[in-house]
Amino acid sequence: MDTSNNTRDKQPVNRQPRKRNQVAVIRGGPLDDSGPEMMDAAMSVLKPLLSESDCSPVEFVEVEAGAHCVEKYGAPLPRESLETILNLGVVFKAPTAGAKTPDFPPVGSTIKKAMDTYANITPCRSYKGVKLASRLNIDMVMVRENTEGLASISFRPTPDISCATRIITRFASERVARVAFAMAQRRRHKLTVCAHTGGIFDGDRIFIESCRKIGMDYPDVDVTFRKPDALNGILMVSPEVFDVIVAPNDWGSVISDAMVSSTGSVGLGPRANLGDDAASFEPIHGTAPGKAGKGTVNPVSQILAGKMLLEWLGARHQDEKVSELGRVIGQSVSEILDEGRVMTRDLGGTASTSEVAQAILERARQLLHGAC
Repeated sequence: MDTSNNTRDKQPVNRQPRKRNQVAVIRGGPLDDSGPEMMDAAMSVLKPLLSESDCSPVEFVEVEAGAHCVEKYGAPLPRESLETILNLGVVFKAPTAGAKTPDFPPVGSTIKKAMDTYANITPCRSYKGVKLASRLNIDMVMVRENTEGLASISFRPTPDISCATRIITRFASERVARVAFAMAQRRRHKLTVCAHTGGIFDGDRIFIESCRKIGMDYPDVDVTFRKPDALNGILMVSPEVFDVIVAPNDWGSVISDAMVSSTGSVGLGPRANLGDDAASFEPIHGTAPGKAGKGTVNPVSQILAGKMLLEWLGARHQDEKVSELGRVIGQSVSEILDEGRVMTRDLGGTASTSEVAQAILERARQLLHGAC
C-alpha cells in the first residue's frame, strides 16, 4: 500500500521557488477532534497581531490533511498537500488523529521524513500561576533526533508477531548532537545525553560516541550521560536541574512528554521540527478527543508553536521585526500564565479555549506598543 512518503520517492515533486514568509497550515478536519479548535485559537492570536504590527506580511496557505482525507484521497496527507509543503518549506500544524488511520504513517511523521527535519526541539518551562507544576524554576529543552529509531522498519512475519528494526546512524546522531551542543552553549552550558550507557543497545553506543565527538568542539559545555530510566526518575523529583537534553528518537519521544508534564500539562508544550532549510511547528500532544467541541482544550501549545514559527521565519529571512513579534507572543503567554487568572481546566482554571487566546492577544497588543 502506497503512502504519501513512498509515493514521493516514485514521482519527483515539482519544486517551485519559495516565496518570503509563506507558511503551509494544517488545520485538520472533522475527524481530528480538537485539532481544528487548537489552530483556530492560535490564528485568533497570530493574524490580528501580524496585521496590526508593521512586521513583514506572513501568508498562511491552508493545505488539506488529516483523518478525513483517507476517504477523500486515499491517504491522510494527499500528494498535492505534500507538494505544497515541500515547495514552501515551512508548516504550521495542528494535531491530527493518526490513531484513526492506523494503516498509514501519521501526517507529522510523513512530513518530517519528506522535509528531513531532523532535529525535534521541545522547550518547556514552569509558570508561577500554574500550581500543578512540580517545580517553579523549570527551564529546559529536549533536542530529539527526528528521522531514525525503533519505528524505522517494522513488519509482521505472522499475524501474531510484530518485529521492529531500530536504525541509528552516526551521521544522524552527529548532526542532531551539534544542534544540541550549540543550543546548550547559547543557554546555560549544560547538556545531558539520554542514552543507555551499558551497551544494551548498540545504537545508543553510536549515539554516545557521536555526542562525545561533537562535544570536543564545545569544551565550555558540561556534559553528563544518563540512562533513560534514571533520567525519567530525576525528572519526577528534580526537573529544574536540567538545561538541554539530547536523545535518540525513541527515548526522546518518551522523555519529552515527561519533561513537559512536569510543568503542569502537556498542553503547554510546543515543538519545532528543524532541518537545514525547512521546518514544521506543532504541539507535542495529540488531538484530545475527550475535549473536542467543548471549548475547553488548552491552546497554549499551539500558540507557542506559532511563536516559534515567527522566530524561525525572522531568523530565516533576517527579519528582526517578525522575530520580535514571536518573542512578544511568548512574553504575553508567560505573563498570563504567571498571573494564573485565565487558565484552562487542565491547569486548574475555568477559562475556555477562546478566553485564554483572547487574554494572550490583548496582553500581546499591550506589549507591542513600541516593540514591533
